[in-house]
Amino acid sequence: MQNGPVWFLPDIIPGEGKINYNCNIPLGKAILLPITTTFCDNSTEGPMTDTEIVECADNILTPLNNMKVTVDDKNVDLDGSLVKTDFFNITIPENPIDIWGKINPGTYKALATGYFVFLHDLSPGEHNIEMRVVDLLKGNEGPPPKFDPMREASFKIFVQ
Repeated sequence: MQNGPVWFLPDIIPGEGKINYNCNIPLGKAILLPITTTFCDNSTEGPMTDTEIVECADNILTPLNNMKVTVDDKNVDLDGSLVKTDFFNITIPENPIDIWGKINPGTYKALATGYFVFLHDLSPGEHNIEMRVVDLLKGNEGPPPKFDPMREASFKIFVQ
């Protein structure tokens, strides 16, 4: 159910253990892998000003050495991979999942910040992407710092 020029790999939720993911990706699609992301909106956090939404979304303090991504056993340089979106609208459907608490349906202003890997021009055939991250979020700086559980994923993709 993915359309357009980019194939989106899933974000890994903390506490899930190592995720093994296999998929076929059409030749010519770029691939976007979220490494660690955070976003804020007015649905889960309550009414906020634009400045408060930006501050809330700037929640990632994870050092680069706590993140590792390899593609076909080659390390990916993550320096410069921190991205912040512009404001966007998020629409919450009726009866949403509630892993982060009760969320009221509706459309809300949001902003996201995160580290991403954007791959393009992969050759046809099998490729392996390995990812590991241990997050440090605002409010957990310590001392000593309190890190989230490790998140690991292995993506076996077939470009065809």
